[in-house]
Amino acid sequence: MRRTQAGMSITELLVSLLMTLVISGALFTAFVNTFQARDTVIGQGTVESAARTPIDDLADHLRNAQQYWTTGSTTPTAVTQSMVIAAGTTTSVTYYKSNSSTDTVRYWLSGSNLQRTADGTTTTVLANVQSLLITYYKDAGGNYNVDYNSLTKTGSTLTSADLPLISEVNIYAKVVIDGFKRDLACRVRLRNSPYKLHL
Repeated sequence: MRRTQAGMSITELLVSLLMTLVISGALFTAFVNTFQARDTVIGQGTVESAARTPIDDLADHLRNAQQYWTTGSTTPTAVTQSMVIAAGTTTSVTYYKSNSSTDTVRYWLSGSNLQRTADGTTTTVLANVQSLLITYYKDAGGNYNVDYNSLTKTGSTLTSADLPLISEVNIYAKVVIDGFKRDLACRVRLRNSPYKLHL
């Protein structure tokens, strides 16, 4: 009577070892890919939260910018006597905080920093800005009852004739934080511009 041999042959041992290595390699790759994807999502979220807040603040401030009456303390009687934007280019905007020609806030791109100057103090509100593009839209009809579907885009620098008619501002910024890029955009309708005549 023959005895059956207990144990594994060398071939079986090598095959099982090879299968273990292949499965372990696949699991390790899945593990590494999962953590890389997690790091990417966290990085993109960090850029979004770090950059979105200053851009949203700028948009909110522009939306609520106050009228400056060029007629002094009296209520304006013509659209051209009131404005909320004091000056603007494609990389900067200055708006009024109150009915005073000196009470303004300026946002502008300095190198790769978005700067803010208010009350004589300049601060960096957002770093690592690759580009900033501010586009202005004005009421083209001249009736000062703004039709947002027929606004006209202004030139790259606002003229004194443009300022009282500015109705919308578009902000577009490219930001890079820790190697992660983000494009941010928002369009702002100005609540107090142009001045609406109540005849």
